[in-house]
Amino acid sequence: MEYLVDKSRYSFNYQNRHDDFLKYKEMSDAEFVENALPALHFAMHICYVKQMGGEATISDKGVCHQLLHLLDNDCREHALIELDEIRGQFNRVCELA
Repeated sequence: MEYLVDKSRYSFNYQNRHDDFLKYKEMSDAEFVENALPALHFAMHICYVKQMGGEATISDKGVCHQLLHLLDNDCREHALIELDEIRGQFNRVCELA
């Protein structure tokens, strides 16, 4: 699939993104936290393609906002307490059937 953003053409390979999703889903908690930045990038791409709004992505409880908490030293400790919830949300929002 191809899409345009500001006259620039991008591609979305469903199978590759599905494989990426499975990779993140199968990571241990430690691996997932270590890979929070690429997981955030992945989530942003999936949320854009799925045309999810700010409520699901960048609101206080949005998946991208929650992933960002794992990267922010001021929020990380609390985010680690909520890691199961964050990963569950990531899996629901970013899943590709």
